[in-house]
Amino acid sequence: MSKPANRFSFLDDSEVIRRLGIDRATLEQLIQQKRLRTYGGVGKGAFFKLADVEAVYTELHPTTEIEEDEAVSAESQPSKPARPQHDPAMRVHLRLQADLKWFDIHDSDIDAWFRELRSDAYQRQQGNIQQVIRKLQRMVDLIEGGSATPDGGS
Repeated sequence: MSKPANRFSFLDDSEVIRRLGIDRATLEQLIQQKRLRTYGGVGKGAFFKLADVEAVYTELHPTTEIEEDEAVSAESQPSKPARPQHDPAMRVHLRLQADLKWFDIHDSDIDAWFRELRSDAYQRQQGNIQQVIRKLQRMVDLIEGGSATPDGGS
């Protein structure tokens, strides 16, 4: 597991899943097996010590001496920082987190945005908004149906 320049002592469950390359069910197993300990945080989310996550990563992804030498060699060479790639569930989670900020937008804010919108952008913005509404409605439908399968079936 690469060591980030800015290290936090604790990681949330989504970040642990991403870093370990596992799914949520596997994370739950690791917790039940007491291989990872959860720490409470604000809200319902669980947090994990970075050192514990790194230890489990080493367990799950053992390296050989050759891989370690290659990793050291690669770390010593300057490289462009790679943009983190998130799994589909994480991408949706991150988008929802960003979209939750709509709660602090008032009708007067939307009116002000519309007044400043150029008329040649109406159609483009309308298309973007309709696409977002369709995706959010899909998510509402899945939640209301209580379905865990993407196709709405069982």
